[in-house]
Amino acid sequence: MKNKGLLSSRMIDSENTAPRPKANKQKKLPTFYSNTIAELPKSDETNIVSKQEAKPQKEKRPKDKKAKYYIDDITKQSAPISQNTTTQSDNRPNRPEMVDDAEIKIKRQRFIKRVSIIARILLIVVSVYLCFLIYGLANTDFIYDENGKVAPEVLTVSDIRDLKEYEQIQAYYLRARIIYEDILRLEYKLSLNPESALQIAMDCTKELEVVDKYLTDINGAEYDSKYYKLYENMANWAKVDVALYLQYVSEALTSNDAEAEKNALTFRDNMYNDFASISKNTASLAIATKGAENIGIYEWSPESFIESISSN
Repeated sequence: MKNKGLLSSRMIDSENTAPRPKANKQKKLPTFYSNTIAELPKSDETNIVSKQEAKPQKEKRPKDKKAKYYIDDITKQSAPISQNTTTQSDNRPNRPEMVDDAEIKIKRQRFIKRVSIIARILLIVVSVYLCFLIYGLANTDFIYDENGKVAPEVLTVSDIRDLKEYEQIQAYYLRARIIYEDILRLEYKLSLNPESALQIAMDCTKELEVVDKYLTDINGAEYDSKYYKLYENMANWAKVDVALYLQYVSEALTSNDAEAEKNALTFRDNMYNDFASISKNTASLAIATKGAENIGIYEWSPESFIESISSN
């Protein structure tokens, strides 16, 4: 009996001390597999769980960064996407549309650039034309035609050449008249104050320098041969009448020489008559020349000039 009791107690102890089989703990699956299992039919669920129980070997990830990003993209694409979220690819416009928009913008910019260049060219052309038109109107002379209407004076090439010749003659005529006006001022000062004779004599000597400069310029002038007589008359007037008159006046005032005074009066009359002839010939040339201006300057006379300075 004792042996049976011992055996039974040992059996009980062996049953209590025997190793218990370990409960199969189901491992927690990642979201990828759990969601996949939820979507698969129940018949395949057991196979996936059994495969997950076996420890899969960890795959070695490539060291290349591009490959790493590629694997990460695969895991992101396999992850569940809710209906409320949108991927980045949905926000990107289609590449053909982007190319079309870029081409349209480039064409538009080219068109605007061309239009701006054409507009600038047209603006410059119009501005030059307007300036030319205004200049033409300002320099065009208007005359009365046979019907009594105002019409622009048409000038030919020969008319323009003659006008340039006349303008040069007119310039020398005005310089001669300025010399004559200076002499008239000296005479007027001497008539007001006879005691200033020596000062007047010195001023006459200075005026000879002006006459010499005038003779140098008019003798070196280039002109058409048909105007030779008019140039010669102006040069002789300055060289003979004016120069000799100034010399005799200066000599008569400084030495009280009666003969010098007589000669001075003679050349004074010659200066007056010859200048009146030059004024008449120049005025006739101005009337005959098309486009000539300031014809009224030839109405000047020594008497009118004396009256003007005496009134002042």
